[in-house]
Amino acid sequence: PLHLRGSVCVLLFFLLLRVSRFLVTAPLSLRLDAVETVLLQLFGVTDEVTVHVFLKTSMAPDHVVLAREAVTLNAQNRHQGVARVRVRRTSRVPTHLVLHVQSADFNRHLSVPVSRSNGFLVVQTDKPLYTPRQSVRVRALSLNQELRPANRSVFLTFKDPDHVTVDTAEMLDINNGIPSLQNPFRIPVKPKLGVWSIEASFSQDFTTTARTTFEVKEYVLPSVSIRVEPESSYISSAHFTGFRFKVSPPLQPSEVLRCSPSGGVSQEAEFAAVRFLRSPYRLSLVSTPPFIKPGLPYHVQVSTPRPGTSWTPQTRDQLLTLLIRLFTAVPLRDRIRASSWKPAVFLDSRLHGVLWLFQFQTADSALPAAGQARLLLEAAAYHSPNRRYLYIDSPLPGAGLQVGRFANIKVYSATPSYLHVPALSFLVLSRGKVVDFGSLRVASHADNKHNLNFRVTEAMAPSVRLLVYYVLQGEGATELVADSVWLDVKDSCVSGLQVDETTRQHRQHRPGWQVRRHIELSDLGCGGGGGRDAADVFRLAGLTFITNANTQIQTSGVQIRTDRKDVRHLQTGLHGGLCGSTWNGSAGTWFRSNGPPSVSAPSLCSNGVCVSRPQTVSVQLPLSLDVPLPYRAVRGEQLELRGSVYNQQDHSVSVHRTSRTQ
Repeated sequence: PLHLRGSVCVLLFFLLLRVSRFLVTAPLSLRLDAVETVLLQLFGVTDEVTVHVFLKTSMAPDHVVLAREAVTLNAQNRHQGVARVRVRRTSRVPTHLVLHVQSADFNRHLSVPVSRSNGFLVVQTDKPLYTPRQSVRVRALSLNQELRPANRSVFLTFKDPDHVTVDTAEMLDINNGIPSLQNPFRIPVKPKLGVWSIEASFSQDFTTTARTTFEVKEYVLPSVSIRVEPESSYISSAHFTGFRFKVSPPLQPSEVLRCSPSGGVSQEAEFAAVRFLRSPYRLSLVSTPPFIKPGLPYHVQVSTPRPGTSWTPQTRDQLLTLLIRLFTAVPLRDRIRASSWKPAVFLDSRLHGVLWLFQFQTADSALPAAGQARLLLEAAAYHSPNRRYLYIDSPLPGAGLQVGRFANIKVYSATPSYLHVPALSFLVLSRGKVVDFGSLRVASHADNKHNLNFRVTEAMAPSVRLLVYYVLQGEGATELVADSVWLDVKDSCVSGLQVDETTRQHRQHRPGWQVRRHIELSDLGCGGGGGRDAADVFRLAGLTFITNANTQIQTSGVQIRTDRKDVRHLQTGLHGGLCGSTWNGSAGTWFRSNGPPSVSAPSLCSNGVCVSRPQTVSVQLPLSLDVPLPYRAVRGEQLELRGSVYNQQDHSVSVHRTSRTQ
């Protein structure tokens, strides 16, 4: 009967409402012999639920369970929990493993690839330049994925400039994570001059490698050279001036006018580094997501430094004019905000477009129209079939997260007016692992602006990926909505890793930067954050997931890395550390100092790897200049000798003149 059919439909509708929603996130790939985190979360559940997590070789009856863990989700932990699994190093580990998650309400599995890249390896030599017959002293910094001493042997391969293997060696880790070469490598008597390389690797079980270079030159006596520094490293339209000149009376075709200084020593040089540019500015995006959420703010940060310079609070002479157009070529002028030190745009448009085109152009009155720099940004719209969106407003460059303090991140949500987001969930990833997670309850009368707070810990250095998401039921559909952003973390350590402060001179000497950069490469994500949809957001953050919230699972393991320069500016002023170790190196000149026994040498402390505070040491070397005389001179002739000494240092120098006759 019809009334029974209606009752069945109502019963099925209530059964669908009672079905709990779950979300399981895991790394895109599992590293061999490393502890990986699997995040579990339930939505719309009040009872206590136990979830079992397995790592299996397959789902066949003869499968082998490599790891297992049970996690209890209840109201105390807001039905969020983390399972930590580890793929042990064996000789029969397959290329893919099955992540099996089972509870009383659901039973799902997913195939995850296995990566043999484990740990961090950095190779150093005692100096960058050698001559024949000299010894090359080598040491390495060997850490596992948890930034602890790896206690593994390091294999070295020495190659000449033609990439021909010259020698191989093995370094035993008997120094608690800093193995050194017991028998230094000796440069041959007649080596191939040029740049040599050292390739380091672990055993065959791991694919982690490292590489460093050193130069081999013949020993030559020091010589005096003339160095000319140009006023700027570029030439643009602002530097060209047209002029005319007239010589009276007119010169005959056979006459030649020549002007040259008398005497002296001259030298010609060619500057290949000086570039001819159409515009002296270079526009680039900083921390700008490539995807826009219709109806939510869109924060665009544009950097306009001159070539070879960086932004400072005093450089405010170049401003931007913004022209925003929709894909339908409809002009749009919206709210524009420019900060005092870096141009930025805060777009809050209620129009819904598929593709947004942003055109930026400098407005320097000293340049013609052809000399203005331009930048075109194409931002695709986030795809949501139910018009539900989420946006994370990242802080401006230079205002990153600080270890020991609380992060305050603004999050915006957009849903139909008759639907309410009950809670926002977040997870923080660093070095490819979940280091923090939680949820924020949203009041029913709250607006779409939310403040997300969490404490920044040492485990989050040197950078994190913040992923915020919510699951919303309504209109007969359940949807997972997510957004992510890449954030820089300021700290003197990376689990104890300490880096330097800038020296007084303008040099790119940054102890510890190589280690910090190498650790950042363990991030499984790519880009600055965001995605086309929720599945793409998780994938670009370096995560795969299982859910029943009407979102397709992304099983592709292909990763496309972007250059870090597109994500943020490189920090050149980092703070120094307090840890240090001794590097018993040798040098040609000895000096005595009250500083630490090692300058910028890494060491392993109780909580990680550290780099000592750099020391600026002034070295003075006496220099003698011989002024050449003419081969012949007439007796009684007066000779005038002139010598010029230019001091480019910030301190005075003493010059003594001596003459000798034979």
